[in-house]
Amino acid sequence: QKAPKILSFSSRGPNIIVADILKPDITAPGLEILAANSLKASPFYDTTHVKYSVESGTSMSCPHVAGIAAYIKTFHPKWSPSMIKSAIMTT
Repeated sequence: QKAPKILSFSSRGPNIIVADILKPDITAPGLEILAANSLKASPFYDTTHVKYSVESGTSMSCPHVAGIAAYIKTFHPKWSPSMIKSAIMTT
């Protein structure tokens, strides 16, 4: 099994302005993610009618983090976005 690593197409640090600031703050899976495929929204006509596809990129990793943030918000509804980000970064 491959060791976890930040992919080449991912946004990564160091920070351009201040090299001592490491980025990204949060990472999430984004390679070969099984995702729902909307046949109606596809820019190309899909004759296979497949309801799922395997995709890679930040469009696949962002929903992981958004879901985690929403899940945390259900337990801590008064937390600010900064507090939720801090909780994700430190756990």
